[in-house]
Amino acid sequence: MVKNKNPKPDQSPPGSTKAAQSARELRQAVNSGLSEPTGDVAGTRQTQAVEILEPQQRKQWSKEENKALMRCYYAAERSGRGYMKRLLENWGLIYPASTLTAQALAVRKRAIITQKLLTQVELAEIQLGTLQGVNEEREEQEEKEEGEQEEAEYQAPEEHQEQTAPDEHQEGGVLDENLKNEILAELRVIRGSQHREKIPPLMSRKGLSDLVTKADTILSTLKFESITALNEVIYATARVIAKRVGIKLDQEQRQRPNKQDPPWLHRLTKKLEQQRREVNQLQTIKRGARCRNNEVQAQLLAKYHVPERPIQAACEDAKQRLIALAAKIDKYKNRVKQFRENRMFHLNQRQFYRNLENPGGTTKVNDIPNNSEVIATFWRDIWSQEKQHNQRASWIQTVKDDQKDTQEQQVAKITVDIVRKCLRTMANWKSPGPDQIHAYWLKKLTSTHDRLAKFLDRIVNGGEQVPTWLPHGTTHLLLKDPQKSINDPSNYRPITCLPTMWKLLTAILASEVTKHLTEHTIIAQEQKGCSKGTRGTKDQLLIDKMVMRDSRSRKTNLAMCWIDYKKAFDSVPHSWILECLKMYKINGNIRRFIESSMKHWETDLTLQGKNIGSAKIQSGIYQGDTISPLLFCLAMNPLSHLLRESQLG
Repeated sequence: MVKNKNPKPDQSPPGSTKAAQSARELRQAVNSGLSEPTGDVAGTRQTQAVEILEPQQRKQWSKEENKALMRCYYAAERSGRGYMKRLLENWGLIYPASTLTAQALAVRKRAIITQKLLTQVELAEIQLGTLQGVNEEREEQEEKEEGEQEEAEYQAPEEHQEQTAPDEHQEGGVLDENLKNEILAELRVIRGSQHREKIPPLMSRKGLSDLVTKADTILSTLKFESITALNEVIYATARVIAKRVGIKLDQEQRQRPNKQDPPWLHRLTKKLEQQRREVNQLQTIKRGARCRNNEVQAQLLAKYHVPERPIQAACEDAKQRLIALAAKIDKYKNRVKQFRENRMFHLNQRQFYRNLENPGGTTKVNDIPNNSEVIATFWRDIWSQEKQHNQRASWIQTVKDDQKDTQEQQVAKITVDIVRKCLRTMANWKSPGPDQIHAYWLKKLTSTHDRLAKFLDRIVNGGEQVPTWLPHGTTHLLLKDPQKSINDPSNYRPITCLPTMWKLLTAILASEVTKHLTEHTIIAQEQKGCSKGTRGTKDQLLIDKMVMRDSRSRKTNLAMCWIDYKKAFDSVPHSWILECLKMYKINGNIRRFIESSMKHWETDLTLQGKNIGSAKIQSGIYQGDTISPLLFCLAMNPLSHLLRESQLG
């Protein structure tokens, strides 16, 4: 009798598997105290150490973990496919000891969204903050990151001691003598010029990172006597690098060429014109006339099979082809528009919403008002007239009494770490002021950070005089409503571009002042501007909308009042700003710095790219730096407290 070579496998209970049955036998063997399992388990796992695991409990997620997961998700989602792998990598950076899989994180992400474990406002804030951080990292990754430069202690030099003995073994590479000579030559030209030429953004330029590294090594060998000398050297370095990567500056700089249509649009447009001609020719033949070229007519009739079908059908066929080509062009244009809008939404949401409000764009360059001097005089009269607040107002003493127990802010020393922290928050290629230095150069030329921090600290805490160029800006007058007259001076909004070093300094001071205001709960809770964790005007509009909706649903009476400050930023008296800083116990060094810098507040007025004059800012504040909105909120803060105490609003 022949034995079956393929014996029938052991029968397992329904719904069970061989592995499950072996596991049950193994558990029974362990529970019964046997030293070794028997049966199939003993035959297959004699040499393996088996551990019986207790069932794991479900992970309890905290709200902070949910927020951290959504940050990881938004950071990984931008790159498209394969985001689960990046999601797990981002999660591992925050929680290295976590054993969760990518699938588990994805499931939890879906639960957060579908079960609304986080509100829409929280998700929007997380997404906005994550996208800004991703944009910053993307800009930094465009260049190669070398090791940190050796931070040398600088000494104040004489006027003509820029050159020092070259060090061929400095960190960051061999010293490039040719590059150093070009920088020093450019520096001599800059010192004799009153106007600085604009340097365009150099994003993704080939060889930019290597040149910046070499230039940083060179700057570490130079000595600077003041912040003005440091600013000049950085600008000279930026110009030399821009020329080396192929940018034409000064008179050599060419105008930006007009954008050309893409090849696909040229091709389809050419086909559309050809199809339109064929329709016209067929219509001519249909009327009984003949084309000028008999050969062209014969080819056209053969293309549309006119001998086999009527001329009317050929004309209708040609028209349908024309309509299809036009629809195809519109389809492609809409796809390009959709792609650009999606990209704009991810990179610059402010510009995206601005384009939605004004689809037609801004005023044409050719539409230049004919009364530029009148517009300049209008804004000069607003800013140049010094104003004083009413010092006899009785409520001022009330505000002072409320703040008498507030401790004065401690001295805020500006260190290298603080400078680098603020530089990381600044956009690389945002429009600079008259100094024409982008934040990119301050970020990447790391050997200057130590001296920059010391110069800024001397200006604020050392009593050093503020250079006149530091708070000097360029104000661009932007048209508010294109439908209104371009000759109306009040139809323009002033936006000031200030030197990058000034924006860096005011950002540092604004951060320190905000800490003091938050610690002592000075800013009124009704004030949403310059407050962390809020969306400013959007929060106020949502509150206003909910109040009115509640009143309508309950059918109750409601009395509301809106106050609009006319030329708010442009009409705040400097004396009242200084008084508020004193009332709220802002550090004396910061108060002295702001008071001394106000004497040098001046701006050049620019309309449609042309300079139309200048104005001293003796009333109002800038609209272009970080500390100006905070100063305005401080000036309005007493009004918010008085309204709350009066129980009238």
